[in-house]
Amino acid sequence: MKNKTRWLIMGVAIVLILVMLASLFISMRKLQTVTRVTMSDYAVGAINESGKVIESHHSLYTKKKLNVEDMKVTLKDDATVSVTVYLYDRDENLLTSYDATTPVYEVSGAKYFRVMITPALVDGEPVDLNALNMHRYTNQVEVLYTK
Repeated sequence: MKNKTRWLIMGVAIVLILVMLASLFISMRKLQTVTRVTMSDYAVGAINESGKVIESHHSLYTKKKLNVEDMKVTLKDDATVSVTVYLYDRDENLLTSYDATTPVYEVSGAKYFRVMITPALVDGEPVDLNALNMHRYTNQVEVLYTK
């Protein structure tokens, strides 16, 4: 009788451990990861007032619309760029845009965002951007979001 009780207790303990491990695994899979936008996530071009990409050699924009959840855009203290954030709804229609240095509270219906970086004028002229010099400007901005 003692052996049967011991085996029963061991069996229940093993089942409980397996249930706990399974729930832990499920919880870990649900965790979302914070992702940093890198230089390769940008393209040379601009975003117009309608939220559409247009041709330009004076700005950079994020190629994809990114998940707005936990979005954070930060400029370095010595940044020589302006950053505009564009918010889109679930159908990818533009809701609003704002300067990244302006505090913005939650925008109802916002699902995606894009960022446009525009370097400051140099000697009164816009900077011509290309793959060789874009890192100078993308490194001045940190963009984080939840994937």
